[in-house]
Amino acid sequence: MLRLLLGAALLSILVSVWLPLDAASVGTVAFQVCNAGKTDVDAFFSQSNQVTGKHIGPADCVTIAKTEGRMAPAYVGIAFVDAKGQWGAARRQDLLPEWGSDGILQRSTQTALVKHGAASVSLPMQLLLQPAVPECHQTGGESFSARNNLPLYSTTSQRIDAENWDRAHSTPGELVCEQLVYTLNVDVYPDTKELTFKKFCDSCDKKMEASLTPEERATRQRMAATGDAMIRNMESAPGIGGIMKGAFDLGRQELAKEDQARAAELAPAMRVNWSDMTMYVYLAFREDHRMKPVNRHIVVQGTVERVSVSSPNTPYQRFNVYFKEDSNHQLAFCESSEDILREMFGPNYSTVMVGKVVEVEGTIGKPCHDVNAGIQVSVAHQLRVMGPGVAPMVAHVWSPADNPIPVTNPAPVAAPARPAVAAAPASANQAELARVEAARVATVRRDSVPRAPATPSQGATPVAGARMTPSSDPLAAASITPARVPAAPAPAQAAPVRDPLVNNVISLLKAKIPEIRIMLMLKQRNRPLNLTGADRGELENAGASENLIEAMINPASIGPEVTPQAAAAAARQNAAAQRAR
Repeated sequence: MLRLLLGAALLSILVSVWLPLDAASVGTVAFQVCNAGKTDVDAFFSQSNQVTGKHIGPADCVTIAKTEGRMAPAYVGIAFVDAKGQWGAARRQDLLPEWGSDGILQRSTQTALVKHGAASVSLPMQLLLQPAVPECHQTGGESFSARNNLPLYSTTSQRIDAENWDRAHSTPGELVCEQLVYTLNVDVYPDTKELTFKKFCDSCDKKMEASLTPEERATRQRMAATGDAMIRNMESAPGIGGIMKGAFDLGRQELAKEDQARAAELAPAMRVNWSDMTMYVYLAFREDHRMKPVNRHIVVQGTVERVSVSSPNTPYQRFNVYFKEDSNHQLAFCESSEDILREMFGPNYSTVMVGKVVEVEGTIGKPCHDVNAGIQVSVAHQLRVMGPGVAPMVAHVWSPADNPIPVTNPAPVAAPARPAVAAAPASANQAELARVEAARVATVRRDSVPRAPATPSQGATPVAGARMTPSSDPLAAASITPARVPAAPAPAQAAPVRDPLVNNVISLLKAKIPEIRIMLMLKQRNRPLNLTGADRGELENAGASENLIEAMINPASIGPEVTPQAAAAAARQNAAAQRAR
């Protein structure tokens, strides 16, 4: 992950997007490996027939290679001692880190002779690193930032404010080049001889923090204070302050998402019992900012009912394993190939597995077929066959009390106490949600079976206590409210309030932020917006394309080409074009 450590964390992430990572006359590329696990590893770097190796202990980070300018492609190998005392490379790798999606990190089948003790050993170099080329550009000089971000119909006062702001923020010109740092966080499983990758190395960060001297801590605090002051000044600048605040708010949201991702990865696995599975799956995917985030790292134990293959011989192929205890089809586990299942259960795994009790650990998502949630198994370490002498994983057992549902429309605080109409407790809300969820699951399962067109008499019976609105999702349409007495006639309905995200997009368009950057934000949020005719008109006036408007309405329409790397490249091109003008 590329991230600039400059003063305030907020300023750092914005600068890392729009500007190079450091001021220098020559760009550099560095590659480092961090050990996020508890077992020592050896990292090898093979480039132009030259091999270097580094021993890395737990919680340590080591720079393997650094070059000025372009770094030539290189092969990377990781070796360690397994549970049997044998040293060598992992026999299986987990899914590659996210920054491998654009070709920077790929799988490899190369080998290289490496030194292990006094002997030379042929080691699989399982990764191919192809770093990006650091870019350089002229920065500083006369500022046009405020003038370039003026609204289309700016007033004379706004233009004067923008000219004054640019004049105050003009600086001497200098050549600035990117300082690219690629960090590979690794963890190994000696029992299964497998290698996995982490987004973060929390133990490394804590060790580095503990090693700082008092002087270094004071310097970091001063840098943070300077960064915060710069942000406040830019947000309060006359004329352009509102636009800058919108850009910084976007940066704050990205930092919040990174913090959530860190917390999610570092959260220990918790056990979910089948009796709570319907409620857990519903809450895990419920979008409610009032709720405490649900830990999606879970462990589940159950009896295998059947194994099926979906979308065979396609990129979406899945080998799905279903549980006997899961009559509502809430959760399954799956893998994209049959390697792990075949290795653990033999070539006839689809019949051998039936009736066996297994325990699976992982992060729930929606990778599997014909269930509401699933765990993708990418290493054998995630799956265990239970039996005599095999103890289940020790983990906290989840309950609905861990993630209570906020009461909908609670009675006003100043209202007189009326026992007969008191708000229903959270447990009642949860029970009703569970009934609605059961109805939804039954509907999904029924609709997945081909049948003749239903007559009016064949319609489903509504669930008692749920008021359904015209929606394709009964669960989303159900309105769960506390019991109350008939209220007085409501006043005239107020005009609908525009979603703040629409205003945010309009501000970004007016600030000349590249559309691909805005679409990346929409893709990460993955929240459809209901746009009115007035919304569409204002978006179009601000310069929104039909693709952007469609992305706001349906984030699923955003293509795979919208990536952080593509957004950063567009930002650099946009900045260069503005300087050229």
